[in-house]
Amino acid sequence: KSVTIAFITDELAQKLNYKGKFVIAPMAISRKDLLILEQDRRSNKKNFTVGYLGSTSSSGNAISFRPIMQAAKNYLERDNRVKFCFVGPTLEELEEGGEIPENVNVMGRIRRHEVIPVIDEFDVGIILYPDLDYFEDSFPIKIVEYAARRIPIIASDTKAHRNILGSDKCLYFDLRSI
Repeated sequence: KSVTIAFITDELAQKLNYKGKFVIAPMAISRKDLLILEQDRRSNKKNFTVGYLGSTSSSGNAISFRPIMQAAKNYLERDNRVKFCFVGPTLEELEEGGEIPENVNVMGRIRRHEVIPVIDEFDVGIILYPDLDYFEDSFPIKIVEYAARRIPIIASDTKAHRNILGSDKCLYFDLRSI
């Protein structure tokens, strides 16, 4: 009776049919990582950077980068100012899915203290998860990191993302669409 359970979403507590005391404790970041600026730091940039922070899989569940790579190829042909930056995946991991366009910068894994300065260069951040049961109760920390740095979010249209972000906090895309 003196225990309070913390769930990352209300949906998870309901799914588990938990009847005891609980609180919602979603992902969070350090206060020092919040961006508090009066002007937009990206307003004078020459290029537009679409960024991804994460890995190529989660607990054995592969994440397909095919839609993003196809979008990068399309932009390479139409607008050379649009660049893509991947933080986390390695070049070898991404090459398994095919050729990597010239406008894609693959940084691989970086140290935790290097993440914020790198994602500050993103003009938009991608949240890319398949709509699998495994991801239904996940809460990607990158959502909070992007939001804390005032980076607009484009997310794959999944039940989990809609539960976390609602309908008005990002733009959603269909994983089958470039």
